[in-house]
Amino acid sequence: MITPSGGLVYHARALRGLDLWFPTRRLVSCWLENWLLSCKPEHLIVFGPSAGYLFEPGSFLPAGLKHLTLVEPDPLAKPLFHLRHIRAKWYHPGPQPHVTWHPSSKLLPHTSRRETDFADFLSEASGSNPHKTAVFFSGLLGQLEFHRKSFRRDEFLARKIFATSLKPFSWASLHDLESKALARTERKGLLSLTLKDDPSNRLPFELPAEALQNQTLRIEWLEAQLKSANSAATWIDHGTEWLGPTRAAALWFLNKRQLQVLGFTTSS
Repeated sequence: MITPSGGLVYHARALRGLDLWFPTRRLVSCWLENWLLSCKPEHLIVFGPSAGYLFEPGSFLPAGLKHLTLVEPDPLAKPLFHLRHIRAKWYHPGPQPHVTWHPSSKLLPHTSRRETDFADFLSEASGSNPHKTAVFFSGLLGQLEFHRKSFRRDEFLARKIFATSLKPFSWASLHDLESKALARTERKGLLSLTLKDDPSNRLPFELPAEALQNQTLRIEWLEAQLKSANSAATWIDHGTEWLGPTRAAALWFLNKRQLQVLGFTTSS
């Protein structure tokens, strides 16, 4: 119930930060919805959604979806997700999809008991229709760095198994790229940049294309933006470059003391 990256602490933080998260929530919801529109799945498998706080109600329910599978070990997430998303089906008119929950936290190849557990789960869940099944990782992969003690196999091997298992599927991931703890003197100036009435002086929540090419260019862009806020904290690398090219990236104020950079990666 209390982990380095979730549990009770995350639920409390999310409920307190609903207004603060709004610009990021609106942005990443558009990314998810546009991706789902492009791949048109009948079955969506979501890993690590928690209660779906970082997405607008209905974002997980595209038109034509028949089955929604949620892989989430947090027992509090299930009723909260239902309240926030499943009962919000009026955002996407149509029959309500069948919803299945899996409480396992040991399916990713980094932590699974057997090397084949991840591929076996995807194969069983999708049946004979992998081309009609999409897989979405909701913030999960950017937190693996905090759970290294639970890894059961070499990281290179785990990544290879991950990529091979997902080949038959359309997949996408929203994950942390970098994060930074903000000092007291930095917070006021940085937050004020997001609230200015003049758009030319407002800190953008979505990063420009030139900041997506690699981590070095991204941090250079971020530091240039933060200079007027007198920011000098150190960036933490969440180790997600291996997932592939970053299609889009956004700023996320986890709270008034913590800034995250979120990346969105897709299989195609």
